[in-house]
Amino acid sequence: MYLDLAYLPLRHGQQPPHAVLGFTVDVTDRVRARRQAEAAQAQALAAAEQAAAQREAFYQVFEQTPAIIVLLRGPDHRYEYVNPAYQQQLFPGRQLVGRTVAEALPEAVEHGFLALLDGVYQTGEPYFGQEMLLPVTQPDGQPPRDTYFDYTYQAVREAGHIVGVSIFATDVTERVRARRQREAQQAQLHNLFMEAPAPIVILDGPALTYQLVNPAYQQIFPGQELLVGRCWRPCPSWKAQTCSLA
Repeated sequence: MYLDLAYLPLRHGQQPPHAVLGFTVDVTDRVRARRQAEAAQAQALAAAEQAAAQREAFYQVFEQTPAIIVLLRGPDHRYEYVNPAYQQQLFPGRQLVGRTVAEALPEAVEHGFLALLDGVYQTGEPYFGQEMLLPVTQPDGQPPRDTYFDYTYQAVREAGHIVGVSIFATDVTERVRARRQREAQQAQLHNLFMEAPAPIVILDGPALTYQLVNPAYQQIFPGQELLVGRCWRPCPSWKAQTCSLA
């Protein structure tokens, strides 16, 4: 398993930590999906550089990957190939192959994706996007489903000339949701600390920099300016680990 972990010490005033608060998010599926996507992208890039006669053999590889893979042809970005992950996850029921992006996906023009494809085709420079929000239309008439993707637009070359654009994308919706959930939990904990009647402080790093100071702790030093961002410094007897406020 792969986990994202966050451990926070809990203290009463200046006493040593009396407990540890832990947050754990299982990201095993995300790690596996990313590794599969990276392997698929490496295979896809190699395939795009081969002669047109070899494409069909590589398409069989694309069919099996959970990553989204699309090959667009020409300056009008006509769909030449879409793998099942793209067709079924994003646009089930839509006719894509043989049509241009503008014809098949009018919303792509509205959201600026067509302009990005034009830039890659004209300059040959790849474009990398992270956690792109794409409202995926639902075939049953339900409201669009917000989905997030990491994606790459890369020029496809044949005989040194740009002939199209390849799209590689990975669904990172669960990663985004997990991060937002973790951020919400951390914000909740922060609010809990700030509203607590007991003094609470969190010191960070070897310099013991004040990372969090709640109002109850700040009131202990009424003559001091805001403590957050300031450091503690060691007294002469460092071995005794006795510190004084900087």
